[in-house]
This record gives sequence, structure tokens and C-alpha cells, in this order.
Amino acid sequence: MNHRQRFVRLTALLAEHRDLWQPRAFKQSALPWQGRWPALDRWLDGLSLAEAEQLAADNLSLLTALMPYLPVAESLLEVIAIPRRESPPPVLPARWDTAVPGRKAAQVLAFAGSLDCGPRPWLEWCAGKGHLGRCLHGRNGQPVVGLEWQPALVAEGNALARRLQLPVQLRLRDVHGEVPELGRADHAVALHACGQLHIRLLQQVVARGSAALSLSPCCYHLNDAAHYQPLSSAGRAADLVLSVEDLRTAVQETVTAPARVIRQRRQLQQWRLGFDVLQRSLRNTAHYLPVPSLGAEWLAGSFETFCRHCAALKGLELPAGLDWPAWEAAGARRLREVSAHDLVRLAFRRALELWLVHDRVLFLAEHGYRVALFEFCERALTPRNLLIDAQRSQPFSQPACRA
Repeated sequence: MNHRQRFVRLTALLAEHRDLWQPRAFKQSALPWQGRWPALDRWLDGLSLAEAEQLAADNLSLLTALMPYLPVAESLLEVIAIPRRESPPPVLPARWDTAVPGRKAAQVLAFAGSLDCGPRPWLEWCAGKGHLGRCLHGRNGQPVVGLEWQPALVAEGNALARRLQLPVQLRLRDVHGEVPELGRADHAVALHACGQLHIRLLQQVVARGSAALSLSPCCYHLNDAAHYQPLSSAGRAADLVLSVEDLRTAVQETVTAPARVIRQRRQLQQWRLGFDVLQRSLRNTAHYLPVPSLGAEWLAGSFETFCRHCAALKGLELPAGLDWPAWEAAGARRLREVSAHDLVRLAFRRALELWLVHDRVLFLAEHGYRVALFEFCERALTPRNLLIDAQRSQPFSQPACRA
């Protein structure tokens, strides 16, 4: 499949199966697909919490497990298969990774090592401390300008570059505004630029006719619009309207969180669900009552304290004599149920992400860029492992990269 063919197929699959991936089991006690797929429902009801969490953490295993119960799983497996670009480790400046956390260093190496590089200077978008920029200088010996909006990161990154005697300069910029540094000769790069920030980069690259762009997008839901605004003409013509919650589904995958964080997240979910079961009973309703996010510090107290705080936030009066252990146990049962039923929605998360990424790919193609899309690393290193690599149709001559 070429990019447009894959985009058309993704659009068709997502549009046809909206009732599988748009409802959220956390909010709905009954999901619209359950009557249509009774065997699937029975299989999910037989999963333990541990089994559901294990499948949620491995997209390939999840789709494979769903195939006997959900025919679309096979089509999803086929359409989300993206090639990986295998590259030898690049030759890099000594100590370029000073002060870089190990996992971040591995992501930077994989990203930088996957790029087609020419004699162009680098422009790093949302550069942080310039870790990627210091690595990129080793690819073609060209200087790097990094743009970052946080003054402390700019100062630390420039100090690191001076200490290592590398031609990497960070500049304080609000990238939502005009960016005079981005020129026609530049190779613009961004590793995990979030939401509206990477959309702004795409728009700036196209407007200025920059020579090349290498982008790994992230956090598609971080924008100000109530619904996703497609970039490409094909995206605008598609019969698909995505809410912010739908965009969150595209990135709902964790492979790097510490075990402690995972345990805290699970406990918070259980307590939130326990309160939800309680409020539905007290209000005699089947409707979910949204409660603001609460941090892990609330786990230091009791389930009762947690519920009383949630009730106060929503103006709900709790009666005396509630059986708190029973309601907490109800939350645990609900967590297992939600975790199992939500696997159906999660089966579409990579397809949703690829639809969003292909919208970006087609936007660049519509503006005269040749675009490649591939995975730059194993999912275990980061689930946001897609790389859009675009070259202007009349590129500069490119000498071989140093590998």
C-alpha cells in the first residue's frame, strides 16, 4: 500500500467500526457492541485483571487474541504493519550523551541513526536541552540551531554544548509565533514534539519550503480544538470526526512506566470506579459522573476519604453508615470488567494513530515533499516510534552519511 491507499483503508475501517472504538468502558456500564458480539463478550468476561492488563500492554498480542472473536482484528493487523528502518549506530561526538537519561539516549540514537542526512544544517524544534542536536551534529558535521521555550533548558543545553565544544546553539523561542531561524536549506527535526507544537512545525516547514523534515509526533490530543482539524485535503474529506478522547485513545499505551507508577495508576482507577459505582447507586442513575483527575497523593488516605473528597467536588451528599469495604470491592470488580471490555477500544489505537500520522504525511505530499514513513525503533523503547521523513521534491545533492 502507498500512503494514500493505506489512509483510505484506515478511514474505511475506522468509520465502519466506530461503535467498537469510540465508547469508553470506564464511562458506560453497557457497550453498544456487546449484543452484536456475544462470544467476544463472554471471552472478555473470562479474563482476569492481570490477563487484561497484559494484553493491553502488547498490541500485537491483543489483536492476535481477538482474531477468533472479532474479524476486523485481522484487517487491523495488516493495515498497521509499518516497516522498520534498520540503521547502523552513527559515529558520534565524544560524550554527546552527557546528562542524558539512558532510555532517552537510546531513543535519540535510534531516531538520529534512521535519518537520511545531507549537507544541510539542522533545526531542532522543541529542543529541550539539545540532546538530539548534539547527536545530530555527528551525522553530517553541520551546525545545529535548537528552539526551546523554557529558559532554564536553553541555559543548561548551551552550557553542555560549550563544555563539549560542539556547534549546537539553543535559542529561546515561542514556536507558536514566527520562527525566523527556519530556512529553505534546513533539515528540521523533532523527536516527540507534542500536539499543536508539531502541527506548527509542519505548517512552518511547508510555508518556508524547508529542504527536509524528520518528525516523530506525539500527544495528538494536546490542542485547543474540541475536534481534530485534519491537515490534508484527504483528511478533511474523510468521513471521520475525532474528539479529544478519540485522540487520547491513539496514545493510550504504556511500556516504559515504573512498576510503582503502574500500581498507583491501577489503585486510582479502582477507587475512581468504586466511587462511580457508589454514585450511580445513590443517584439511581446509569450515568457516569466525571470527577477531576486526582494525583497519587490521595492514595495515602483511605478509600472513604477519597470518595468523600470526590463527593464534595460534585456536591453529592453521602449518607451515614456506608459499607466502605463493600464499595471498594465493587470498584475492584468494576476495574477488572472495564479493563477487559476496554481491550476492544484499544485494539484500534494504532490504527487511529496511523490515520493521524498519514494525515500529516499526505499534507506534506500535497505540498511537494517526498515522504517516507517507518518505525525508527522497537516499541519497547517507546510506543511513539513512528518517523515521518520528508524531502523537498528538488533536494540538495546529498553526500553519504557517516555511519
